[in-house]
Amino acid sequence: MDVTGRAALTPAVREAEDAYGPTDVLVNSARVMLTGDPVTQSPDGWDRMTAGVGAAYRAQEAAPEGGLIAEDVAKAIRYACRRPRNVRIRESAPADTGRTV
Repeated sequence: MDVTGRAALTPAVREAEDAYGPTDVLVNSARVMLTGDPVTQSPDGWDRMTAGVGAAYRAQEAAPEGGLIAEDVAKAIRYACRRPRNVRIRESAPADTGRTV
């Protein structure tokens, strides 16, 4: 979903939780994040954050060397989800290294 459409966010989360159960992992694939607890943060802060840095990420993806593909990001998320239960990963910022696998 488009996270800039805030009105759709709550119903989408509710629909997903109705289908799959309580949220264990929240992935903000908009590639921006405020530090702190996302449950208690103001949605207005998120609006400012997404507006403020989105252009820089789009420019990186348009660069000749390209950017990450969805599968690369999914692998990084899977890696983070397999962490020890007492470890909380508050932020991850995958970026293209310019090297091929």
